[in-house]
Amino acid sequence: VLLEQGNGKSRIDGKHDDEAPGLVGWAWSGVPEGVDVGDVHTVVWKGDSPEPQAHEFKHPNGVDGVDHVVLRSGDLSQVKASFAACGVEMRRERADVYPGITQLFYRPSEEVIIEVVGPTEAKGDGQGGAASSPLAPPGPSEQPNLWGITFVASDLEGTKAFLGDNLSKLRKAKQAGRQIATLRNNNLGMNVAIALMTPHTSKANL
Repeated sequence: VLLEQGNGKSRIDGKHDDEAPGLVGWAWSGVPEGVDVGDVHTVVWKGDSPEPQAHEFKHPNGVDGVDHVVLRSGDLSQVKASFAACGVEMRRERADVYPGITQLFYRPSEEVIIEVVGPTEAKGDGQGGAASSPLAPPGPSEQPNLWGITFVASDLEGTKAFLGDNLSKLRKAKQAGRQIATLRNNNLGMNVAIALMTPHTSKANL
């Protein structure tokens, strides 16, 4: 997945043949050499960063772009320090949506949001909840990892028709006026959490 950020390009890389499945890192431009953004493996992008261009082609799955990327970590202070060292400002912090979960929000561009999920309170046994659920708090020993991506689909009903049983039923999202559905990863042999949402009804308050 290639994301066009306000300060250049950010790319998220999937697994390689000799690595565990999942998202293994990203590439950013405009960040210091040798610094891992969010304590996730980072390569500094040095290529050209052209302005995003409209494309006539539209994939039949109906995806229009990326809404947000989810990063899980058992140590939010560590992640905060890492983003700050890269000059990426936190836009919001909240702990009132899911029990035991604190969410940090970063917006390096107008197009993409980064949501960091961590424990509100560290668990004494060092064990987090099941990584298959975004509602399960990471344990304090869980290392930062790119856990999932949420895409935007302006015609989510059409996307559901295209993906069939591989996509859950549409339901109301936490954000007012939006709908969300989740990809059934087990059906497709995937371990990266994927969700699809309708577009923002108004500019996100971040």
